[in-house]
Amino acid sequence: MIDKMTDTTIGTRDVLNRRLKTRDTVLTTILWLIYAYLWLPFISLIAWLIGIDFAYELVEQAGGPRNLVDLLISFGIALACIACIVIGWSVMQYWRFHDRERRITSKSPTYHDELSLWNIDAECLHEIRCGRRLTIGLDEHGVITSVQDGAPKRHVTPTHSPPVRSPVD
Repeated sequence: MIDKMTDTTIGTRDVLNRRLKTRDTVLTTILWLIYAYLWLPFISLIAWLIGIDFAYELVEQAGGPRNLVDLLISFGIALACIACIVIGWSVMQYWRFHDRERRITSKSPTYHDELSLWNIDAECLHEIRCGRRLTIGLDEHGVITSVQDGAPKRHVTPTHSPPVRSPVD
């Protein structure tokens, strides 16, 4: 959001307040979880097609539930190691960069800089800054030729033309 409707350049990146950022983060997380849940039937189908049923029979024949528990413990340890690495990396990056704004903001152009940049007169710039809905005319070189405040005029063309009659012989 722009602080003022008359701003022509957004000079800062801190445009949302903390409450809106938190709301957006929570909403995004909830929607990703719903999206992942909707994929479960497809994942189950793929697992069945690649032989999860076969893996179940293999575990039963190879030693039963005890081997399955050992296998799940091994996978759990591997998953915990991966999670610790990813979480550790994320925390380290957070502490390195959380209070630093590394983006460089440019200074807003002055009134006279904007006049020379757009090659327009003061009245035209005032109309652009104060207008809410503008129609800006440009020439073939991209130079502003006209500024009108308000909705553009619509040219109404008929949706169908009247039938053309041929002369009767």
